[in-house]
Amino acid sequence: MAYSSIDLVSAYLGGVTIDASSAVTSADVTEWLDWADAEIDKITNSKYVTGTVSQEIMDYEGENWLRVDKRPIISVTTLEYNENPLGTGDASWVALSEGRDSDNDFIVYKERGEILFHGTRPLTTPQGVRITYTYGYATTPDVVKELATALVAQKYLKAISGKDFSDAPSNVSVGSISISGGAKGADVAVVVKEDIQKLRELVGTMDLRCLI
Repeated sequence: MAYSSIDLVSAYLGGVTIDASSAVTSADVTEWLDWADAEIDKITNSKYVTGTVSQEIMDYEGENWLRVDKRPIISVTTLEYNENPLGTGDASWVALSEGRDSDNDFIVYKERGEILFHGTRPLTTPQGVRITYTYGYATTPDVVKELATALVAQKYLKAISGKDFSDAPSNVSVGSISISGGAKGADVAVVVKEDIQKLRELVGTMDLRCLI
């Protein structure tokens, strides 16, 4: 699923019509939505998707913390430890329980991709921990969605400049800036360019990366 949508792009540009028969068609915008996703992934060195790691076996160094390879964590399905140290027999996996109560074993810091043990701690042996978890973003972060929308809107404005200006937006609101009453395409393009710059900076400073 794309980070933005045709409806969001249309709304961003003041409710312009984007369909199969408009000057810039829905097929054009759909292609640009995919392009915007790839551009944002490149900018952030990340993907805003959901993935699952199944029964990954990890080393545990004996501290209170275990850090997984992919973040943010959405949920931990199972976390187990091998109760038989290396060389003492076949692996025997024992489940640990998530929660803050005294009879639980660990809590999850989702954004950091870290697990804090406060109850039973795994044995400090090679490949002593096994975990299954879901990571990434169940929904696209708002700032990423806004950036994708603005990037596609910029493509739209460039395309419409050589086509039918009756489809150009007459009203547009970008952040605190509003242009209405027969807005010129060039005026809107300037506002959109400024919005893209602001959103790029926000995405860069908010550490929204999904490590995959």
